Amino acid sequence: MIWLKDLIVQLTMKHNTTGYTPFYLLYKRQATLPIELKIPTELSNNKNIKDALIERLFKIINQLEDDLQIALNQIKEDQ
Repeated sequence: MIWLKDLIVQLTMKHNTTGYTPFYLLYKRQATLPIELKIPTELSNNKNIKDALIERLFKIINQLEDDLQIALNQIKEDQ
């Protein structure tokens, strides 16, 4: 199972080329690490989960184009 730990590390480490983690670029959110499951999060503490999910969705949509452009610019600079 050593390969699984290596995979998690690769997916959650910020890469110099893009400035983001591969997990973030794929899923548009940071990975939840096992230790974080024991720590209460903003979403789990929020009484109105529907509003929190809608807010999160709009935040993702608004940030997507900016993040994509930043990643593309950083890739071009590194080539």
